[in-house]
Amino acid sequence: MPSLADLIRSNDVVWKDNRVVYKYRRIIRDIIELFAEFMLYDQYCHWDIRHINIVDDRVRKDSILNPDSGPIMRRKCKTQFISMVRDILGNDNNKRELNHFYKMANHGLQHVPKWKEDYTTSYSRFINIRENLDKSNYSWAFQEIYEDKTYGHVNYGDDVVGLLAYSNYVINHIGEKLALKTHEVEEELTSMFPERLTDLYDFFVKKSISMRFLAR
Repeated sequence: MPSLADLIRSNDVVWKDNRVVYKYRRIIRDIIELFAEFMLYDQYCHWDIRHINIVDDRVRKDSILNPDSGPIMRRKCKTQFISMVRDILGNDNNKRELNHFYKMANHGLQHVPKWKEDYTTSYSRFINIRENLDKSNYSWAFQEIYEDKTYGHVNYGDDVVGLLAYSNYVINHIGEKLALKTHEVEEELTSMFPERLTDLYDFFVKKSISMRFLAR
């Protein structure tokens, strides 16, 4: 019964053809569900990949080890979860898999009642979308999408829901202006709005929204 850390150190295959393999998509889904349950009782935790044993390629609640004795650094579950996903995926590929999650999550949210209100309430910070677009090397194209009324939005709210709507329209229409691949467009968006992906991860965990799409 190896730990997740041991599996990763053994050069177990995590990526194939620029996608996380089914085994690890399922492990990540298990970890999300584990965190979702734990966060009902505590917003802080001290797990990492050393404390999770893998049984038949799955994470089971009864396979979680207690951390070593001694001083324990407790961190917010969101921070710990993102750190754990980064350990699994690796820093170089982390954004690409997060971008895949972002795309799939957008479809999943459509079946969650009142998600826009809940999402805005959960992350009620001001996001100056227009100003952040200047950070891109392709700012002119992103600005044109932002300002073009033919894309269905006269005004995007400067909040997480507005950013989500804008991101969707960019991904669908930026190809009319730039010869970029989809993942390159998504990475540009992430460079301008680095928290757009982790916010969605965190939202799904907090709301215990089904993550079955991660097994596809």
